[in-house]
Amino acid sequence: MSEQTQAVRITSVDVHHKPELLLHGACPDAPLTAFDGRVGAVIGDSGYFVTSPNMDLVYSPRFTPCLTRMRRDYHFGTDDPMFFPQPFNMTVGHLAIIPAPSPDSFHNHALAWYRPKPDDFIPHTSSQPCSSLGSLSRVLIARIETTTTRLISSALARPDNIKNDRYVRDGRTALQRLVERLQLAATQDESLLLLANIQRQYLELYARLEWLDKYLPRILGQERTHSVESRLMGAFAYTPDDLQRLFHAGIPVWYVREVTHLPVTLLDLADADPPHRVVWSGGWTQGERYAAMARYIRTLYQYPIMSTLTGPTSSPAAASTSSITPPSFSTSSSSSSQVLVDVLGKGPVPPRLKKQTGKTHAKASSAKAKTQIPRNKFLPLDHPLNPPAVSAWGTALSELSPFHDVRVPEKLGTYLPLPESLLSSNSEQTQAYLIATWIKLRPLFLWLLSNAGSNPLNLKGHQWRSILDLGHGLQYNEGSGTATSQKHKEMEKLLRQHLADRRHRVDLTLETIPTADVEWRGEALSQDRLPRPEVAREILWELYEINFRMELLMLDRTLLPQAEWGLRQNDLSDCWLGLPFHVNLDNGGSGLGSPSFLQRLPYTRALYYVVRAWPGPKPDEISFPFPVQITDGSVTDAYFERQVAVVEEALARFYVRTFFNTFARAPTIPHCLS
Repeated sequence: MSEQTQAVRITSVDVHHKPELLLHGACPDAPLTAFDGRVGAVIGDSGYFVTSPNMDLVYSPRFTPCLTRMRRDYHFGTDDPMFFPQPFNMTVGHLAIIPAPSPDSFHNHALAWYRPKPDDFIPHTSSQPCSSLGSLSRVLIARIETTTTRLISSALARPDNIKNDRYVRDGRTALQRLVERLQLAATQDESLLLLANIQRQYLELYARLEWLDKYLPRILGQERTHSVESRLMGAFAYTPDDLQRLFHAGIPVWYVREVTHLPVTLLDLADADPPHRVVWSGGWTQGERYAAMARYIRTLYQYPIMSTLTGPTSSPAAASTSSITPPSFSTSSSSSSQVLVDVLGKGPVPPRLKKQTGKTHAKASSAKAKTQIPRNKFLPLDHPLNPPAVSAWGTALSELSPFHDVRVPEKLGTYLPLPESLLSSNSEQTQAYLIATWIKLRPLFLWLLSNAGSNPLNLKGHQWRSILDLGHGLQYNEGSGTATSQKHKEMEKLLRQHLADRRHRVDLTLETIPTADVEWRGEALSQDRLPRPEVAREILWELYEINFRMELLMLDRTLLPQAEWGLRQNDLSDCWLGLPFHVNLDNGGSGLGSPSFLQRLPYTRALYYVVRAWPGPKPDEISFPFPVQITDGSVTDAYFERQVAVVEEALARFYVRTFFNTFARAPTIPHCLS
């Protein structure tokens, strides 16, 4: 029987005793090639090793399957390209040139590795309803805004092939939206997670720009070997081709034959409490792992899913405790099965349904019933403190005013109090306390709206009034036993239940709200007097704008339940400036409510394309292509503006009627701040 030669594996112990096993007799003066090793190491006792032709240290890659998930320190452990070299992949080659973390406070990208100090998070005062909410310091936010704006401006100034790259375009948008979230109240953990993801998005966008501008041309050309930039993260190469690409481009590279040992790193690999879910399970060299990490981060900041809402919570006064559970709405077609109005029609609509009788109203004294006439919700409120409705939208809504006293069960509440409800009382003192109380509760409810992966709380008008009364302290008249007291208790329970569903629990402290200070954009307000008209209009306009945006999201989600929500929200985001649950009042002159045609135009066009995707027939103005501005002089600007105005009117009418058919109530419409 012939003897077969068997290869002998070299172990780390063998190399320790006999280093020449890995060394060869290269000429000392000859430059290193890609396949030479300035350093090398056998990993464990497996016999596999790693070499680097351009670095002075060796990292140990992973050879075992990955279980990738976010860790306590807001990173993905050794699977994270921000902190550890990864297998090279040309599709996401920019990950190899992410700047390596630096402790240098004067580094150009020092903010990307900044570790927050205890005083960087400013909690709300103990008098606020949720003292565990707060925000990063204004100094840190200003630094973040300056740094990210500089990078975004740099991206926009690049050649078209770079600034229109998918990763650059999406990364720029994602970074802008993350920075906008800094204006929202959040828990300390959420604020630190947001900062970490801003840093991550900043570094990846910067790396992508550098990759397209500098390193990819080097790889494609390979005209010469560039000096290594040792301050980059670098990558592991598993093929000779990748090794040569990285080496000639001047990118740190480690050539892997095979390894099995995982070294100790300086990263905090402990899981969060509770732990994040595993987002990837599989091989370490598969590029899909990075996509899974990116998708998970996007889910942390997606808009609320709005997929299971069946209508506003029933009245606490007339329901048992079980009736105050958060609402759920099926996105099936049954939600819009009853056609109340012709979506293709124009002009005032004669209702075809029976009017309400007195039996459907709550009991009231005959004297009170004679003096209190419910406001027609299909007519924009005419009040000196109320910002005016956009003309086209106000007209479209007014056409449905005959439905005011028609019995149609509503299928959707509102996501924030209706602005009109804050002015519903004839008493200025009551108006003042309602506005003041809303300002105190505002950070809490905007925080609830911004939570991804959850259904926002939506309530009827009287329920929002109960919450505002809670904040004014009316619920603490113990022992009254009245229906109003019962409503207050049930709404408090609903709020606490809703807060308890969140990953980062926030305690609700209502007792301190009545004595809390009232401040709006740095201006102290009184709880007993109405604010200045300009301030009151800002407060109410914000409510109109956010309610409109959230209702548009909900209507779109209901009409297109099968659409991929992560992609669809990108189209919806083009209908307004910024986030749906946060408005920048300094930019109040933008959007669908802008008095300027040119300022309004991009948002009108975006809404046009959103509405065109909805099922069912549409008016010709929406079915036909959007007007195109011709600059050769054959068509005047005034004519183009009139064409767009016709589309605006059609969009407003179609939206209002589609919303009414779907949810059986008047929608919130855009209003003008200036």
